[in-house]
Amino acid sequence: METTNAVAQPSSHAIPTAPVRIVKRCASTIAVGDQIMPPARELRLWLRRNLAEKGMTEAEAIMTVTEVKQGAPDKRGPWLLVTAFMPDAWYAECPSGPYPWTFHIRPDTLWPVVVGGAR
Repeated sequence: METTNAVAQPSSHAIPTAPVRIVKRCASTIAVGDQIMPPARELRLWLRRNLAEKGMTEAEAIMTVTEVKQGAPDKRGPWLLVTAFMPDAWYAECPSGPYPWTFHIRPDTLWPVVVGGAR
């Protein structure tokens, strides 16, 4: 059973221009419009290299959440299915335009969330 908390399409996927602070919050509190960092595993495996190729820093990989769903639990418990977009700079050379990123998070996981900063 899946339930949707909300769906929104951001008008801009810009990198915040003011100083930001990153705090870790329980993933169950992530909501549409929040700005979060990508999954640590993705950063470690391949995202750092791709960011460098695009001339972006890891700090510029702030994702804007557009959808949060609660998925059916597995044997270890419930999942959240989060959909988010990278900043516009990530999609600069993408002929098909911006595409969403979707990933699973355990609700009790501490997740890096951006606090402050003007978009």
